[in-house]
This record gives sequence, C-alpha cells and structure tokens, in this order.
Amino acid sequence: HKWVCCGADDDGDYHVVLVDPRNSKRTMIAEISDPECPGAKDSARVNALRAVRQEYDSLFGKPPKGKFEEFEDPPLVFVIGVAFFDAVHGQKGVAPHGLELHPVLGVQAVP
Repeated sequence: HKWVCCGADDDGDYHVVLVDPRNSKRTMIAEISDPECPGAKDSARVNALRAVRQEYDSLFGKPPKGKFEEFEDPPLVFVIGVAFFDAVHGQKGVAPHGLELHPVLGVQAVP
C-alpha cells in the first residue's frame, strides 16, 4: 500500500490513509496507536506499539494534530496490523466495509 496522508487524532493515534497502488479508489485506514493512552500503555504489546510509532516518526516525521498532511510522492510501505471493523462515520480514507488496521504492529518502507 501507499501512505497517502496522515494526521494525529484527538486520542493521539496517527490516522493514516492507505491506498492500493494499483487502484487509487481503494483505501483503508491504519491507526498507529498512541503508546501513552491508557489501553496501550497497560498492554503487553506496548513496546511493539512504541517501536511502530518510532519507525513511522523516523521515516516520515510526526504528523500534524487535527489535520491531514498529504505526501507529495506517497511512499510504498508494508504494513502489519490487527484487522478491526469500525463503524463507517465519514472518516477520511475509510474502506467501504469499515475495515481498518488498528493497531498497526509493523511498518516498513519498500526500497
């Protein structure tokens, strides 16, 4: 997938829109959890959540809070995450069925 844009949600998660590189109309959301939120910091996976956040920040920088930053040349990435169905409520980049990757457990830029 390609990262198209990212913004920091009110809950501190990074809301990333993924786009199928073969069909730009196919999108889905990937959420990079805030490792300091109560549910995440008490998780046995908190170190993995911190590592993903650090990897994203090192590759792309911290996203702006409350607005989306679009990438001029969207990078191609491998993303590993937990499938999560969210109610469709007008989110930017939402898949038609509401499937998201939340939380993201790994991200790697494709060389």
